[in-house]
Amino acid sequence: YSFTKSSHIMRNISKMFKVTMITMLLTFGLVTQGWSQVILLQEDFNSGALPTGWTTQIVAGSADWIFNAVGGNYGYPPAPHSAPYNARLYSSSATSDLMTPAFNVSPYSYATLTFWHTQDDWAGDQDNLEVYYRTGPTAPWTQLAIYTANITSWTYRSLVLPAPFTSTYQIKFRGVADYGYGVCLDDVTISAPPPPPPPLPPQNITIGTGTSTQGQPYYVYYHDGRTQLLYTAAEIIAAGGAAGDIFKLGFDVVTHNAQVMNGFNCRLQNTSLSLITSWITTGWTTCYTGTYSVPGTGWQDLELQSQFTWDGVSNLLIEICFDNTSYTSPVPSFRATSVSQYKRYYYSDSGAGAGCSMASSYTSTLRPNIRLNMSVPQGILSGMVSNSITAAPIGGATVSLGTINSATSLADGSYAMAAPVGTNTFDCSAPNFVPNSLPATILESQTTTLNFPLDPPATISGYVYNFDSGDPIIGAKVSAGTAFTYTIAGGTYTLENVWPGAVVINAEKAGFDNKTFTASVPPGGVFTQNISLLRTAYPPGPLMAVLNAGETAVDLSWAAPSGLYEIIYDDGTQNNFTVWALGGNQNAVKFTGISYPITIVAGKVNVGTAANYPGGMPTAPFKMSIYDASGPGGTPGVPIGDSADVMPMDYGWVSFNFGVPVTIQSGNFYLVMTQGGNNPDAFGVAIDETTPQLRSYARFV
Repeated sequence: YSFTKSSHIMRNISKMFKVTMITMLLTFGLVTQGWSQVILLQEDFNSGALPTGWTTQIVAGSADWIFNAVGGNYGYPPAPHSAPYNARLYSSSATSDLMTPAFNVSPYSYATLTFWHTQDDWAGDQDNLEVYYRTGPTAPWTQLAIYTANITSWTYRSLVLPAPFTSTYQIKFRGVADYGYGVCLDDVTISAPPPPPPPLPPQNITIGTGTSTQGQPYYVYYHDGRTQLLYTAAEIIAAGGAAGDIFKLGFDVVTHNAQVMNGFNCRLQNTSLSLITSWITTGWTTCYTGTYSVPGTGWQDLELQSQFTWDGVSNLLIEICFDNTSYTSPVPSFRATSVSQYKRYYYSDSGAGAGCSMASSYTSTLRPNIRLNMSVPQGILSGMVSNSITAAPIGGATVSLGTINSATSLADGSYAMAAPVGTNTFDCSAPNFVPNSLPATILESQTTTLNFPLDPPATISGYVYNFDSGDPIIGAKVSAGTAFTYTIAGGTYTLENVWPGAVVINAEKAGFDNKTFTASVPPGGVFTQNISLLRTAYPPGPLMAVLNAGETAVDLSWAAPSGLYEIIYDDGTQNNFTVWALGGNQNAVKFTGISYPITIVAGKVNVGTAANYPGGMPTAPFKMSIYDASGPGGTPGVPIGDSADVMPMDYGWVSFNFGVPVTIQSGNFYLVMTQGGNNPDAFGVAIDETTPQLRSYARFV
């Protein structure tokens, strides 16, 4: 709990009951659109011997790779990357090659080598690892990478194998030991990209955003109707279209008329015309013939009986006509945009068969907004998602292009997805990583590689102190974005999962001036930021000026400075949670003032997280009251002053006010939460189990 006191105290406290924590474990699967990576070779060295098909060759010295070492020399590293064994070369002035069996990469466009390794020198002796490849049993070895720096922990490496791709591709690891702690290698994997992902479904391309209304192309208020519409290639491309097949076309219906249109025809053609100056009578491809009735309002699609192929260069002409023997009302209407002479139309009560061959015509600058459902030429976007600091793969990341398509990265960080041709910006996100967006140009029927390094969040830690005295401040709230915490003993704090970059940090506590500043926080690791706060200079007052009886002087007087400030008994972070089965029962925390009198005006209570309420947000409010400490042994005695009914709108810290401030003259007192409603329709209270203090009290009423 926390509550605000005027005169001298505003206090923040939290409960410390010991309760049983129940954890629900949920299993889930990753949907990968029906495709998975191809593993060409994988080895964890856990057999404790040279793996089948692998070979070694001593280059210098007498030592060779071993496969039964738990970790490295002198306990470094402390354990293999995957237990129980790893490969290791350790000796003085020894060089030895560890070679994979040949594997086949010829069916694939590329392949990736990944592995984990460590190496470290000692007293200036240098160990390192070199990686080579060759494309045949007699082909020369070509160096692919060399690692010479000290590596003090298991480090993930990912290398794209160069062409040409053959059926006898081979990798060689050359360890160079100079009596350091040793070169250690583990979890070698060679993988190929997955088969092509499923193609993109046809996309809706919308042209026109106008809100005017007009009656074509389904103007059934007359027997017969004929409409020709022109949409330019530039408009289609700007809306996201590209050369390909059109499967449907739709119009945005405002006023609906369900009249069946007989002798209905829909025809399309590619054209070089930029205006419709007269009826176009040749060059048409009939894509729908028969009858048609508009189903309702909103976007209504006409599914073509045979798709039409737009060439991606020409303008698109559409003709819709029908031939009825009666007419109906109300008059139908469609959303339209004002353009040039892109529409020609006519309607009349003509004889049978005249609907699609009427010679008279009108023109209009209002052209109906249209939605084309069309295939989009596509290629494949693929790559790796990895930790930008450690290069470790990130599985379960989502790579997406708006709502058009998305893919989920596999355990090795790889992903692949179909994407429309052209240059677009793709987004990548993963839990507990900073999202990243990168551009890529997709070419038709080709694979484009786009790797996403994601920044891990940072941790900010430090301490908050009084600028004047240097004393630590306990209970200061430190926040960065939505993350916040409270300083504990020594004024220390830790903020986890902070997005790196220019981070706005705020520190506040009643009785001190707020401090807000921007820090440049690098991704990953711990960023140290100490914060000093200035005490708030409350003015004395109120000032009283009284003329003395002799009217010879003015007597001045004023009260001592006073204002809000806060005391906290916990670190503000929830470690546990408790709730009574029945309403009316109480949880309380004891307060001790630093000086008296004090006036309590407001407070806060932490009601836990959404995870504490599997049934959703409770509907029963609870009551916050102040009790004296006149009970047996200094426990809560009788309520004093006003109480507050609290109905939280969200989880976590919830603020409340006492309608009538409560003044305490001396002694201990309690802030008491009386539960409203029975569990599960009841709010509980969060618990701080860090550095317990004997201030919590629970009463079964």
